[in-house]
Amino acid sequence: GDINPIAMGHKVNCLFGFCDIRQFTDATECLQEQVMLFTNSVGYIVHHAVHDCGGFANKNIGDAFLVAWTGDKLESRIKQVEHAARNAQIGAVFTENDLEVGSRDRWTPTVGDESMAAFIRLTIVVRGSDKITEIVQHPVLQRRLPGYTVRLGCGLHVGWAIEGALGSQKKIDATYLSPATNISMALEGATKQYGNLLLISEETYKLFSPFVKKLVRRIDRVFAVQGAEPFDLYTYDCSTKLKVHPDEAETKALTEHVFDYPLGITPEFRAEFEKGLDLYIKGAWPQAKDQLEAANALLVKQAEAAEHLDAPDKPTMALIKYMKEFDFKPPADWTGSRELE
Repeated sequence: GDINPIAMGHKVNCLFGFCDIRQFTDATECLQEQVMLFTNSVGYIVHHAVHDCGGFANKNIGDAFLVAWTGDKLESRIKQVEHAARNAQIGAVFTENDLEVGSRDRWTPTVGDESMAAFIRLTIVVRGSDKITEIVQHPVLQRRLPGYTVRLGCGLHVGWAIEGALGSQKKIDATYLSPATNISMALEGATKQYGNLLLISEETYKLFSPFVKKLVRRIDRVFAVQGAEPFDLYTYDCSTKLKVHPDEAETKALTEHVFDYPLGITPEFRAEFEKGLDLYIKGAWPQAKDQLEAANALLVKQAEAAEHLDAPDKPTMALIKYMKEFDFKPPADWTGSRELE
C-alpha cells in the first residue's frame, strides 16, 4: 500500500556515533571512479563492527556514517545510571552501581561498552585492511598526500531523539532528528582539534561499566555552544600502531577482545596528565603548563622502550596550545571549560 510520511514521530533515547573519513575530498579527487570502492570498503567495516556490537547503521553521508544504539538495553542502562545518581544525591550508602564490578574477569558489557568496542574495532580493522591499503596507494593520491593512510574521526554521544519517516512519496528515509546527533558530529569534528580519533561525551561515559571507565581518559571540559551546560570530555587511547585484518575481526576484535589490547599511554603518564588537567581547569595555567609538559616528556621517554605508545600525546599538546594562545593566563571569564571548535 501507499506510505504516508506525513506522520508523528516517536521519542526515544539513542546513543549516536558519528564517523568521518579524514581528507575525503582529496581522496575523491584523486581516486575518481575508485572512490566508490574505497568508501564502500570502509563502510563495510564500519557497519559490521557496529552490528556485531549491538548497534545499527542509520545513514551513509558520503564521507561519513551515522550509527546508533537504541532499544530496551539502552533504556535499562539509562534508568540504572539515573537511579544511581539519585541515590548518590540523597547520600545513600549502597547504590545500584555498587553491584557492578571493575575487574575484567567478572565484567558484563553495558550498551555503552559495546558502542565503544565498535569504534575501537572499526578503527583497528580499517588499518588492517589489505584492500583499503591497496586502494590508497593510488599514485595520484600518494603524490598529493605522501604516506596517506585511512583515518577515521569518531564522536559518541547519547540523548533523546525523534524517530520516524522523513521525506515524501518521492523519497523517504527512516531517520532520527535530535540535537544529540549534532553533538556527536561536533565531537567528531573536534577530534581534529585534539589530534586523536575518538571523543566521548560525559553522558556517554556514564553508560560505561566501571571496568571500561578505568580505561578511558578525561582530557578537557567543554560546551557545545555558548550558554550550553559544560561537560567532561573523554577519549580512549587506542594505540595508533594497532591493526587487525578484517578476516580476523570475528576472533580478535569483538567486544570481549578489544579492551585487552594495550593502550597508547601508560598509567604513570595518565596520573601526571590528570594533575595537569586539574590545574588547567582550576585556572592555574602556568603550573598546568609545567605539569603537562612534564607528563608529556615522561611518555616520550617511555615510548623509547615501548613502540605501541603514542608520543607525544596529542590531547596534551592541544591543551598547551590553547593556553599558549592566551599567554598561559586564563581569560577573565574562565569558568573551567571552553567551547568545542
